[in-house]
Amino acid sequence: MDSGADAPGWYGKLPALGDFASRRLPHGFVSAWDAWLQRGMAYSQEHLGSAWLDTFLTAPVWGFVLGARTLDTQTWAGIVLPSVDRVGRYFPLTLCAALPRIAFDGEALAALQRWMDDLEQAARAGLDPQVSLEGFDAAFAGVLPPSFASPAMTDGLGSALLRGEPFIRLERAGAKGLHELAGDAGAQVMDPLFAPYTLWWCRGGDGVTGGFACHGMPSAAVFARMLQYAPGQT
Repeated sequence: MDSGADAPGWYGKLPALGDFASRRLPHGFVSAWDAWLQRGMAYSQEHLGSAWLDTFLTAPVWGFVLGARTLDTQTWAGIVLPSVDRVGRYFPLTLCAALPRIAFDGEALAALQRWMDDLEQAARAGLDPQVSLEGFDAAFAGVLPPSFASPAMTDGLGSALLRGEPFIRLERAGAKGLHELAGDAGAQVMDPLFAPYTLWWCRGGDGVTGGFACHGMPSAAVFARMLQYAPGQT
């Protein structure tokens, strides 16, 4: 399911560097993403007090998908995890890529999870202070995001259902069955429904996965809870 796309980009802090750095991510995304992270970091530090550092360092690796009407006008997917720079300043490290769209069938989501697992492996290697910037960047240069085909029909059964049309005529030249008449109705429904949402999930130490979806980006208060979250525990 490789897309032929460029390698994912990254932003944040690394033990090999003394300050923020990024590669292969547009300025608009970095600016908006950084502003969201800064709000969450500031709130969590104030809210957690002396427990903040231990909480941050043991926070889970979060996978995310950002709908195209949340942070900016693109769909983004990637991971964010705790990191630190060379002089001991703590800040998350983000590895991600823009996707034309996200598919929600089981096979597609499994491919997305495998890609994120590969990203996490590369990211953890980069947290070694002995790894250079060039070595870190090269570690995931070939970790390409999966591709998800665009709907064969952009306006069909799914779009008509969303509009609430009382009678929907199903005709398509040369159609050989319902699957061709309906087109990719699931994508036609899910793409616009998901656009204003973000999706977040992580694994606990026992492999149990949990997470949430929310309208827009998580608030600073939710960010603080994300640092403490353990799947399967209430």
